[in-house]
Formats: sequence, C-alpha cells, structure tokens
Amino acid sequence: MSTYKKVLLSIGIAAAFTLQAQAQQSVSGRVLNSDNQPIADVVISCPGCSTVRTDADGRYLIEGVKDGSSISFWHDGYYTQQRYVKKPLKHDVNIYLVSTSKTRYNETTLLPYQTVESDPSIAGIANINRKDFAAGSLSIDHVLEGSFTGLQATNKSGMTGEGAYLQLRGIKSLVAENSPLIVINGVPYMPDLNESQIIGGYSRSAFQALNNLDIRNITVLKGAEAAIYGSMGSNGVILIETDQATSDNMNTRIGFSAIVGTNWNNHRIPLMNSQQYKNYLSDVG
Repeated sequence: MSTYKKVLLSIGIAAAFTLQAQAQQSVSGRVLNSDNQPIADVVISCPGCSTVRTDADGRYLIEGVKDGSSISFWHDGYYTQQRYVKKPLKHDVNIYLVSTSKTRYNETTLLPYQTVESDPSIAGIANINRKDFAAGSLSIDHVLEGSFTGLQATNKSGMTGEGAYLQLRGIKSLVAENSPLIVINGVPYMPDLNESQIIGGYSRSAFQALNNLDIRNITVLKGAEAAIYGSMGSNGVILIETDQATSDNMNTRIGFSAIVGTNWNNHRIPLMNSQQYKNYLSDVG
C-alpha cells in the first residue's frame, strides 16, 4: 500500500471515530416529582445504552446516547416519561414524573379502536379515570356533571334513579334525540328512555344498570373523532370502559361496597296536636 493510501485510510479512521464520539454522548440530570422532590431508583433506558437508576438525590448519568434517541424514565406509581434527545444533546435534562394517583391527570386515553398512552396529538379528547370521580357520586350522571367541557347534565327531577338529560355542545334539535351515543366496552348501548307507564313523567336513567365502581375509564368524543359511528354519533359519543378479565388475570372477583348515612334534626319546631289545635280554634272563635 502506498504512503498516500495509508494517509487517506488513517484520516478516514480518525474521522469515523470523531463522528462516533460526537454522535454518542452522555446525558445527566435529576428526576423529580410534581412536588419538586427527588425520586430514587427510577429506571432509565434508551436504545443501545446500559440501563441505569437514579440515586437517592434523584440524579442520573446515562452514557452512549445517540442523536435522536428516546430516553425512557420509569418508576412504579408514576406515569412513564419519554424524552427525545435532538442534536445538540443536552447534558443536564431534568425530568418531572407525575403520580398515577393524581386526579385530573391521565396519560391513558380510550379510543374507539385502541387505547393510547402518552400521545400529545390526542390531548384534545376529554378523558377521566376512576380516580377522578367525585367522592360520594352515586350515579354516572353526577360523575359527568362538570367533568367535561361542553357536556351539560341537567337533572330531570329529584326522584331516585331518574338521572339527567345529557347534551353535548348544546341542543341541536327540538324534536330529535339530543343525547350523546353511549358505547360500553365497544358496544353501542341503547337504553330504554321512555316514560314509565306507572309513574307519570318518570323515565329511568341511561346509566342505571351500571355501577360507578365497575367503571375504569370514560372518554368523550366530539366532532371528527366521533365520525366513526356515523349519524349515531352526531351528538357526540361517550365511551365507557369497565373492569374486565385480562389475559393474565382470569380469576373470578367478587366485590362489595356500601354507603351508610344518618340524618338527625336536633332543632325542631314545636307543633300542636289535633286536640290542642281544636282548643286553639275554640279560644280564638
């Protein structure tokens, strides 16, 4: 090999090592919770890198990170965070993990065809989980009330089990049905909302057959997202996912819950009985 070729080969090898050193760098920082407290033992991984954990102060150092790689931060009881590192790489990257028990914060969204996690493109779809249900809500109507923007739940009356009228983005017709389509576990639910033949003006709640404690997820679809259901979804769609058996848990489960309350009136208005009232009338007359 000539001296010229040897020089070119050495230059090419040096350039390759230089590009590899530039493409793979180390990333460090801290992992904190929503209260700005460090989280220890967070599992941090990325393609082509060795898995590391945070120390007691929440600090981490991961090496061999390539341009455009995705770094995953996982810890039990927190939502998993994905951080995409773009060139130039940042050496100090602080990550904030949100607890899965935090209300009004959900990373899992139920869609008609799949369940999506941590996708910012569907952030406009309203979604609540069981932990978001208000304490003491005895019906799904009470859960939906005030939980979704544009969804109005108006109680029919104070009668037990009668439920509420639901309108999504207002009333669209004076003669046609205005309630959103209810889909339970992927199957459209058509409840009987006709008035009772025994009790005048009474109609059952659309959710009377469901128990709040059996519901895992509620998602409200509006506009284009509900187009998959055609004209049935013209008033919007309420997707409900209940607790079900999974491939790794087929055991029979029996649950029990009860709510007990008492009323006591310790200040009562003194009232006359029938004889006292007659005597009062005779005295006045």
